[in-house]
Amino acid sequence: MTDRKASVRKLLISLLLLAALAVPFAFWTNLWLWLGIDVLPRSIEALRYLIAVLIWLLLAHVINRAITVIIWDGIFEARMGKPIPKLIRNVASVIIYAAALAGIIGVVFDQSLTVFFAATGGAGLVIGLAVQTLIADFFSGLVISLQRPFRIGDYIEIEGDRGTVMEVNWRATQILTSLNRLVTFPNNKVAGATIINYTHAEPLRFAFWITLDYGVPVERAERILLAAARSGQHDAGGKQPSVEALKVDENGISYRIRFWVPDPSVWYTAQAKMIGSIQHHLQIAGIRYSRWLHQQPSSDVEYREVDYRSQKLTLLHKVGLFDSLTSEQLDFLESRMTQRNFAPGEEVVVQGSAGDSMFVIAEGLLDVFVFFEDEGKEVRVAQIQAGSFLGEISLLTGEPRTATVRASSECVLFEITHHTMKRLFELRPSLVEELTEVMAQRKLNDLLAKENLPREEAEAQKATIAEQFLGRIKGFFKIGG
Repeated sequence: MTDRKASVRKLLISLLLLAALAVPFAFWTNLWLWLGIDVLPRSIEALRYLIAVLIWLLLAHVINRAITVIIWDGIFEARMGKPIPKLIRNVASVIIYAAALAGIIGVVFDQSLTVFFAATGGAGLVIGLAVQTLIADFFSGLVISLQRPFRIGDYIEIEGDRGTVMEVNWRATQILTSLNRLVTFPNNKVAGATIINYTHAEPLRFAFWITLDYGVPVERAERILLAAARSGQHDAGGKQPSVEALKVDENGISYRIRFWVPDPSVWYTAQAKMIGSIQHHLQIAGIRYSRWLHQQPSSDVEYREVDYRSQKLTLLHKVGLFDSLTSEQLDFLESRMTQRNFAPGEEVVVQGSAGDSMFVIAEGLLDVFVFFEDEGKEVRVAQIQAGSFLGEISLLTGEPRTATVRASSECVLFEITHHTMKRLFELRPSLVEELTEVMAQRKLNDLLAKENLPREEAEAQKATIAEQFLGRIKGFFKIGG
């Protein structure tokens, strides 16, 4: 603000000087008669030429100063928030003073301007060729600043490079990529490029394709991929991902997975999380990408039956409660697991209700809700994805369900019932103590995560918890001793 006031003050002084010279020059002939000064005509003429030259130069100075105050500082700098480059100011000044020089030659001295224009035209051509890129960048930067397709801090994509806009000047635009690379684009290239601004369309929607083997039924593939997408998506204000089977070719059936990202700055993190979730759900389901299969095209493709036996054994190996079981005992459990299908929104278990079974999730995604009486509302507290399990406490002790679990997508679960566990205890009586030890350790780990207990106190807590679990399990399964 201080610099601008100083510039305005200098402009006013220049205008006063110009007026001080222009007024007497306008009345030049009568001025000497009125003053009664007797000087030689040649001296009067020479002084007249000198004042005329000064007027032209001072006029150029006033115009240059006015352009600086009104246009460069008043319009461009105020609008763009940054000073215009010195080179642009200097080029404009040279043009103004060159015009004043032409006025002095042509008007004051009444000489032909042909030679002058020829010389300045040649010099202008040489200079223009030398700085044509800079000029193009300047005017492109001007267009960018006026249109404002992006601002400082926006997350944009230019020619395949994504990043945050760090600076936009008259020469170039700089973006900082997620790899911490500062990429500089000349403004003339930015003006001609396709620019994607992700910042002003939050949340953002992205998509990628995945191709699966022909043998995987479309309904099952969409169920697994949708659960994976919901599990892997960041919170996007309630917006849900989608999965569609859109293409069949020699490689298999291609599915488009579209998901939402709340903030462009977490795009790569969101993508990595989504890919990891899809990989996890496909592995649990025993499905491989078609490019790993190298399957040849066939005109007689049949759907393969889902090998749920193999999948159930894989899931049982992921349940920590059953780590000590032998292969024969795992086979026994697998043969008695019951498949249960749940539609989106359907309740698997209800908080407070009686229960005597547990579930292992084969496909899909589940939401866990807890009703808080003091708040009078139900809150979603967790999600359970394929490969996890729930309800083991009710299975072993018969305690009421501690939460409500609903299917977030179509789900395939396998249920292990009280009767199955009773038969397993009969086959292996020592399993009661083994499961008690595992559950006590898990309960203790939860307590240690909340409280900083000394080692001796922790061991005592574990013994107490184990004794409590053992009593409840024996009582629920009516095991004597």
